[in-house]
Amino acid sequence: MRILLIAVVSITAALVLVSCACAEELKQVCFAAADSLLADAELVSMPPGEIVKSGDMKITQKDLDAQIRTMPQDLWPQLKRNLLFVLENKLVQEIMGWEAEAWARKNEKSFSDEQSLFKAYCESLAGSVSVSDDEARAFFEQNKAALGDASFEQVKGQIRQYLLDRKSNQIIAARIRGLGSRYQLLLNREWALKQCQAFSDNPVDKSRASGKPTLVEFGADSCEPCRLMAPILNEIKQQYSGRLNVVFVDVRQEQVLAERHGIVSIPVQVLYDKGGQEFFRHVGFLPKEQLTARLAAMGVK
Repeated sequence: MRILLIAVVSITAALVLVSCACAEELKQVCFAAADSLLADAELVSMPPGEIVKSGDMKITQKDLDAQIRTMPQDLWPQLKRNLLFVLENKLVQEIMGWEAEAWARKNEKSFSDEQSLFKAYCESLAGSVSVSDDEARAFFEQNKAALGDASFEQVKGQIRQYLLDRKSNQIIAARIRGLGSRYQLLLNREWALKQCQAFSDNPVDKSRASGKPTLVEFGADSCEPCRLMAPILNEIKQQYSGRLNVVFVDVRQEQVLAERHGIVSIPVQVLYDKGGQEFFRHVGFLPKEQLTARLAAMGVK
């Protein structure tokens, strides 16, 4: 399930560009938020209930509560533990909406509704993304065990579309991550420090902060490639005991955590170095010899 909302709202408030490099920023006090849109937000004192400001734009706790109520009720407990994530999504709506409107004005384009505007803007960001036959074939070979008896020709079209969507999403995600450094975001310091503790209280971020390299697989028991990966993960855990954290995240139980890490299909294996930085990511079944080769490249032997 995709939790990130793509509805675009009109922005009447001016946003302030360029932040002060000397200020205390969220990424300095919250490692788990270092890759988020909020990473460069300046921590300041604010009245209770106010969360973030940029120019005349303001987001309050009431706004975040309203955002949560638009989501399925069974996700509310997870979202309340990840209010930094909820805030980031709210900011994405606001800032990407403003960026889309600016793009439309610059290119003298008009749209009948905000959804059409947002779609056209995202397509412009992705540009002329393409997938070669070699890329599709390589994906097929890597995931052949999970595709049963299907031939490459039978699934080539589906694989190509999947890879096209993945490339486009990566480009848009990179654009979103870069927005935080372009705008001066002022964040309620007291609120942020409190939320950072809850935001970091999960097996992925605890392992990333442990000082040891980490292997995380996002998957589910009902997924055939995930079942094929299970014995490999167990062998890796035993083989690298004491040298490598091995974490499995069930995306059905941890939908918000999976969304935070950009998981749109499973299984996904992510390697983090001893500093907690992402080193490698793979989607689909990954043979043990390829996984151990990646670990060796990261310095884990």
